[in-house]
Amino acid sequence: MLSLPSIVLVCLLRGVNIGGSKPMKMATLSQLFTKLGFLNVKTYIQSGNVVFSRPESHAIPMSDLMKHIQENIDDEFGYSNLPLSIRTFEEIQSIVTGNPYLNRKGVDPKRLHVTFLASPMASSTIEAFPSELKADLDELITLKDTYSVTTSRREVYLHTPNGYARTKVENNAIEKALGIAATTRNWNTCNKLYEMMKL
Repeated sequence: MLSLPSIVLVCLLRGVNIGGSKPMKMATLSQLFTKLGFLNVKTYIQSGNVVFSRPESHAIPMSDLMKHIQENIDDEFGYSNLPLSIRTFEEIQSIVTGNPYLNRKGVDPKRLHVTFLASPMASSTIEAFPSELKADLDELITLKDTYSVTTSRREVYLHTPNGYARTKVENNAIEKALGIAATTRNWNTCNKLYEMMKL
């Protein structure tokens, strides 16, 4: 029997299981995705990362998938509009291989993060970031946070030499500047999810 074609995706939840906020068991989350008709469901660590496959025959079209998953997570866990982002395998592959900081001298991969936006920023909204957060990627890396926006305008690469805990370019600041829900993953998690999506 031939298996149905499927699309490999990852769902990235915002702000779960952090300091006791928005508790969520990954086993329950995984079961929910399976109940919704998705295949090969796998979670990674406790911060709300779900790798799964959507059969092309799935009742919910790709354009409505994020809203559909969000509504069901809200119903299951009792939240309201829990922010999340969804990316395809091809999009994650492009993000992992296209990081402009990877080949820059003096950059520690442990200080790299990617912020995922729920929708693309408008081409002009980069100006909404506070001026102290702006940086020219052609400048030498200093002990100052810098960022780079992907061509899709749906992700922001972050380099935080002093650690993400001290950065001003964190989720709340980005959401305030852009008016778009954001969730951030460290570089190790991005690579781990990429490897999981290959299987």
